[in-house]
Amino acid sequence: MDDKSLKQHFEETDRKIATTDKRVDEVKWYLGGVGGLFSIWFAVLTLVLSWNYSADKASLRDFQRDLRADLGKSIAVPELELLGIDGKALEGQELEAAFEPEKTDGEKYTDMILDFSIKNSGNETTGPMTTALYTDDFIKALRRSVDERDFKYAWTFDPQSNEPSELPGQLTMEWILTCRLASNALPPAGKHPALIKFFYGKGKLKQARITIRIPQHP
Repeated sequence: MDDKSLKQHFEETDRKIATTDKRVDEVKWYLGGVGGLFSIWFAVLTLVLSWNYSADKASLRDFQRDLRADLGKSIAVPELELLGIDGKALEGQELEAAFEPEKTDGEKYTDMILDFSIKNSGNETTGPMTTALYTDDFIKALRRSVDERDFKYAWTFDPQSNEPSELPGQLTMEWILTCRLASNALPPAGKHPALIKFFYGKGKLKQARITIRIPQHP
């Protein structure tokens, strides 16, 4: 092979190499462009899906909140309130006790009477109510308190002993609590802490801490 032929061979080889490099660059550009475009579309798709997910999630939350509100309106429940005769909350009030002597089967007893009021502000009856009164050592009941350790004595009245045994919705009425004392001796005059509880509905409880004022005995 002469010098001219050799030169032509090298030039042809260089042209082929240049053409191959160009094609490789084109392929790289194409792949890069497609990859970039895919990345852009993927990012856009992710953004749209995320926005739709957030919007659907917020919509579901609103629906859940509205559903709960509607259920709360449609389900009637009792709501007992303990009040003084003045119509104000019984919690913290001072009640003056009255006393009446009683005689049963030849035995003499003394009953302590407390007067307040109760209200069912709900739209459903309270169901059978159980009432309890807890007192300190100065106002003695026949039974000791076992569930309220701050008090020594307790009276418990089951629904059959209460009149009425349950309270319809939206009714307010006077409530007279009559408690038989453990002794005929009247409690000493003064002010004594006490606790009133009403158990009603399906496991509901309403209570009020009060002060019982024992007047001077004649």
